[in-house]
Amino acid sequence: MELKKIKYKSAVFFGAIGLLATFLIGLLKFILSKQDPALAASLFGTFTGVTNELIIVPLFTALNAYIYVIVAIFIYNIVARTYPISWDIKK
Repeated sequence: MELKKIKYKSAVFFGAIGLLATFLIGLLKFILSKQDPALAASLFGTFTGVTNELIIVPLFTALNAYIYVIVAIFIYNIVARTYPISWDIKK
């Protein structure tokens, strides 16, 4: 079996993981800043607002992750045309 090309839709997974992870961190910051602002500031820094922490930052993180993975897949596909990865074991 040779891996000659990776599909670009594989990058959607990494964008979704980036979105989910940063959203959960923003949600944790929001909850913690309401309960104990001093602890939240010492752990995460300043809380910049609900819109920024729960919408803008996760979207930009997901977009960045998606773009980086798209570029990595593009570079791999260019290299894989010449040097495909093979899982065949020759005896």
